Amino acid sequence: MLAKTNYSLTLLYQAASAGICVRSPAPSCGSTATPTPPTAKLGTTGMVVSEQREATQAGIDILNQGGNAIDAAVGVGYALAATYPCCGNLGGGGFMLIRFADGRSRFVDFREIAPGAATPTVYLDAQGKVIKGLSTKGYLAVGVPGTVKGLDYALATYGSRDRKQVMALAITLAEQGFVLQSADAELLQGFTQTFKAQPNVAAIFLKNGKPYQSGERLVQSNLARSTQ
Repeated sequence: MLAKTNYSLTLLYQAASAGICVRSPAPSCGSTATPTPPTAKLGTTGMVVSEQREATQAGIDILNQGGNAIDAAVGVGYALAATYPCCGNLGGGGFMLIRFADGRSRFVDFREIAPGAATPTVYLDAQGKVIKGLSTKGYLAVGVPGTVKGLDYALATYGSRDRKQVMALAITLAEQGFVLQSADAELLQGFTQTFKAQPNVAAIFLKNGKPYQSGERLVQSNLARSTQ
C-alpha cells in the first residue's frame, strides 16, 4: 500500500501472476519459509509497503524524486517482477484501487483473461471430466497477461512520470541482480525439480544446475533486456 499526503491520494495494488506457482504442483504461492524481518524507514510525506525491500525502495526513490503515489506503485510493480518471481512477474495481472482526496475512487482491473480460442471444455476429456493438471501446468494453463497493460494505463492516466523513469530501478535489479534472503532462496528451492525439467527456466533460477542459496545474487539478464 502506498500513501502520499501531498497528493492526498491513497492506493492499493494487488498483483496476481501466472508464474512459478501456476506452473508447479503447488496449490498456491504460499511458502513455509521464515520471512526476513522488515526494515522500517521513517518519513513524513509518504509510505511504501511491498513484499520485497528492493521493490519498496523503488517506490521510496520515486516519491523522493517528486513522483506521485501512482508513479511509485507502478515502479514497485515492475520492481517486484525482478525481485518476487513467484507472484510479482509480468506474466500475470492484478488490481489497482485508487482513492482521491475528494472521495472519488477508481478501480483498475488488469487480471489475466482467457485466450480468445479458449472454450468451456478446454480442460475436460471426452467424457466431460476434468483432466488433472491441465489447468495448472503447461501452455494451456496460461492466461493472457494484463500486468503491463494495467500498470501502463494507470501510469498514463494518473501518474506524472514516464515508464522509463519508473522502471529504472526494476531494470537495474534484473540486470545487476539482487541478494537473495533466506525466504527468497527457500521459495526457489521448492521448485528445483520443476526448473530442472525446463532448461530455459533452469538457466535462470538454478546456479550451475543447483538451487540458489541465501546470500547469493540472482541475475535475470533476459528480463532486463525485455523491460528496457
